[in-house]
Amino acid sequence: MNRKRARLEAKRKNLIKQLVNLDPWIQGTVVETKRTCGSKGCACRRGGPKHPAMSLTWKEKGKTRCLYVPRQLNSEVKLWAQNYRSLKMIMEKITKVQRDIICLREKGSGRK
Repeated sequence: MNRKRARLEAKRKNLIKQLVNLDPWIQGTVVETKRTCGSKGCACRRGGPKHPAMSLTWKEKGKTRCLYVPRQLNSEVKLWAQNYRSLKMIMEKITKVQRDIICLREKGSGRK
């Protein structure tokens, strides 16, 4: 095994180790908005400040889907979405390493 391939495989192994620390994750984008509540007597109904709300959006079969995130889960869902973005970045790096390994020419392979 040549040194370049060994370096690439070590890099891949290191990237794979990083995946273990990204649990849990969720696909989607966290969207924070302001909305009017359902209470008839609330000031937000009469032009006052609206309440913060968070939702998770994602694409499914070409359509944008949206899911309300309860306030007590806001920080967790933000972390899950960030973990998913990190997961995608690491997978892209692993894919590049895999392609680099494929592109290596072994001595004596008969191809130049």
